[in-house]
Amino acid sequence: MQYRTMTRTGALLLVVVCLLSGMLSARHGSGLAATEEKSQGNVVRVLLTRASGERLTMTLDGSYSMEPGGIVFQRGGKLVVVCAEDGLTLYYEGMAMRAGRLTFIRHALPAEQTGQENGLRFNGGMNLFGGDLTLTAEEGRVRPVLTLPMEEYLLGVVPYEMSDSFPLEALKALSVAARTYARRKLGGDRDYDVTDNTSDQVYRGFSPAYHRCAQAVRETAGVCGFVGKELARCYYSASNGGQTERMQNVWPDGGREFFRVKDDPYDLRNPLSRVMRAVLPREWAGPDREERLGTLDAMIRAALSEPLKAQGYDGNADYIHVTAIEGVSAHTPKFAKPSRVMTQLRIAVRADARREIPDTAPGPDAGETLSEFTETPETPPPRWTAMAPVERVFEVDVPFFPEVAESLALSINRNGNELLTILERDDGFVLETRRFGHGVGMSQRGAEWMAGEEQWDYKRILAFYYPGIALRSVSPETPPTLPPPVTAEFLNTPGPPPTATPRPTLMPLTHTPQGGQWRGEVTDIAEDSWLNLRDEPHTQAGVLRTLYLDQPLLVIEELPEGWLRVKTDVIEGFVMSEFVQKDESGLIMVPDVEG
Repeated sequence: MQYRTMTRTGALLLVVVCLLSGMLSARHGSGLAATEEKSQGNVVRVLLTRASGERLTMTLDGSYSMEPGGIVFQRGGKLVVVCAEDGLTLYYEGMAMRAGRLTFIRHALPAEQTGQENGLRFNGGMNLFGGDLTLTAEEGRVRPVLTLPMEEYLLGVVPYEMSDSFPLEALKALSVAARTYARRKLGGDRDYDVTDNTSDQVYRGFSPAYHRCAQAVRETAGVCGFVGKELARCYYSASNGGQTERMQNVWPDGGREFFRVKDDPYDLRNPLSRVMRAVLPREWAGPDREERLGTLDAMIRAALSEPLKAQGYDGNADYIHVTAIEGVSAHTPKFAKPSRVMTQLRIAVRADARREIPDTAPGPDAGETLSEFTETPETPPPRWTAMAPVERVFEVDVPFFPEVAESLALSINRNGNELLTILERDDGFVLETRRFGHGVGMSQRGAEWMAGEEQWDYKRILAFYYPGIALRSVSPETPPTLPPPVTAEFLNTPGPPPTATPRPTLMPLTHTPQGGQWRGEVTDIAEDSWLNLRDEPHTQAGVLRTLYLDQPLLVIEELPEGWLRVKTDVIEGFVMSEFVQKDESGLIMVPDVEG
């Protein structure tokens, strides 16, 4: 261990805490954090991918000590950890310390601080992350793993997997499913059990604003689902589109089967379930058809090439013009019946094309011979009639995933698992896709409808989505015991009080939409979260800036694969369309600007 850049205050602090380190180690143990050991029972280890980066800023809004060194921190202490070539560098109170690994251990609060916060905040965020924290360096980034009690972990999961506005019984069903999922993940060979993102369950720390979610966790404390003696596989997704999915269709090596493909009318009835729509017009002709219909027009013309050629027409797709749609249907299920995930679209079309004009020039007279030295004349190029309607209707098949789905902006998941519905109307055919997520297990939108409109309790909701499940309590409601409070005299003087992090200021937007443009705002993200504005329309592109909830945007262009080109008065870039909602107010949006 090395020390450097130490102020006089920092040096005095270090002397005091080092004198305390032996006492702390002997009296307080090592807390919850033990990433070399497997999690057991009521404690879960979470890899905080959202907090990972070259630099991590922390505010200790609680009672914490650190290993190595046995350093004890004042409440409200602010620390910066930077990933260096040889590990981590910690900066605190004018002191710098290098280490390969840092562990921050949460202690119980003294009696006089009962009811106060006891956790960490990261990078100026507003949410509290309770528990112990272990930091290591990996590929040039600070890698945080948080170890905390299961029930405290769920307080940071349920509000971000469902909305606090959902009915209480739906939130209880999610609490049981999320708890069961997490407990199944405990004790693996890695130094963490779950991540904080959709690879497992979204975890964003605790916010006191979500009262209903906290009530749901509290009133189902310790309850998990079982199939026989094993914890159930309680998968869930936002919306199944009206039909649950078989687990082996998503994860071929899935375990014991108790998920079935069956209709879910409750998800289907919920008007908030995600739906994408596109219209195939009956009258196809028009100069803007390629703009309106993406690459589908070219796909249909290419599919018509061989059938038209067999009927004596020019098979060159450049000389085939689709003029009308007579019918649309879906076929070829991706999985075994009764799955309704269809992979092919059959379109009955009318088209204009041209025929070859037969060559009527006379040939050589009978009996006339050509010299052996005479060159064979080249075959003259075919002559064609003008474009004219083809007399018959042709049916062509085009792959729905990913070609048509992306061409018509019908892809929700980009995984090729959406359910397709086709509705016929006078002016054309409406294609609707549903399913947001993998569709296995519980639908959050279905549970919302069951609890709200059908008045089901959480046990009945779980029984519908997880047939054969049995509910049992597997852990006490009380969290694991924390190390005793730190009672050193110098810690009785409180450090700087923590201050609430203000909501980020939004950028102004005063542009008036021109032809084809429209105003929108960032939506479907949490107040403490953000949306990346990128320099190119894909997820690997560079991040220009982070956008926050309700940020007004001018949408300049809608791009394929679910991206938008947007701008504010300050900057221009690309965002994912699923997080932008059209503003129908007709007002120019100018948020409050500091100064």
